[in-house]
Amino acid sequence: MSTPAFWPLKSNKAEHLQAAAILAVALAGLLVAAGALAQPWQARDPLSGETLATAESIGDADRRAIASVVAGQLQALQRGDAAAAFAYASPLLQAQYATPASFMAMVRAGYGAVLEAQQTLFQDLVRYRGYPTQRVLLMDAQHRAITALYLMRRNSAGDWRIAGCILVEPAGS
Repeated sequence: MSTPAFWPLKSNKAEHLQAAAILAVALAGLLVAAGALAQPWQARDPLSGETLATAESIGDADRRAIASVVAGQLQALQRGDAAAAFAYASPLLQAQYATPASFMAMVRAGYGAVLEAQQTLFQDLVRYRGYPTQRVLLMDAQHRAITALYLMRRNSAGDWRIAGCILVEPAGS
């Protein structure tokens, strides 16, 4: 009994289709894994006992612009306006999700706390992984709190856009 090779010199059509299907599944798995690793909106806790440095080099006008972008996207997400929410995302995020609908589906799947927030409290602007990062405390209807870290980036026009969001559970939860 011989085992078909992935790219045999001589094979019948069924063996070739089977090998192509195996290769396609393996490639899809690699793409999904790579996307998970590179996911800028991946909810994870970056604060393993460390304190984030204040973003002191950011001026007042930029601080106001950053807060305005984050507030705009939060409002758009909460009213279900996928196109407006998508417009606040960085070009990299827009390329990754391609459409407002796929962006909104990702938010619904992993960022329920953002959609369910009844109150928001904008906190300090810090640095996380080199990005100016707006810290926002989100409170749901049951007064459960979670912190959202909005990583910011300038686009080619010089405007601030959201490059990612990380949800940080309170200590002890």
